[in-house]
Amino acid sequence: MPTSVEILNQTPFVGLEVSELQSGSIATAKLGLQYKLAKKTYLTGLANAAIYDFHEVSFKYLSTKNNFLSGYGLSFGYYSPIGPLDLTVMYCDQDAMVRNYVNIGFNF
Repeated sequence: MPTSVEILNQTPFVGLEVSELQSGSIATAKLGLQYKLAKKTYLTGLANAAIYDFHEVSFKYLSTKNNFLSGYGLSFGYYSPIGPLDLTVMYCDQDAMVRNYVNIGFNF
């Protein structure tokens, strides 16, 4: 039995759940814009795109239809005494599913 511990490299992607896509290679671009609604509340728009599974494929044969992802999200946040509280609604074009995400506190 192996005694080593496997470490997961994860790339957060708006529109997908954590570990929903597993790939040996990924390149992403992300954009976010935050607007302060009141003293402790804010609204954040998010967009990202990715190309994945290109580590053993020539760029000549890389298909944006099969190897491209895009995701969008809208997040409402509140700065609480325990840290930020975020409620996000997100969408991924490739599977046409609307998902939600709740974050409480800071990520460590």
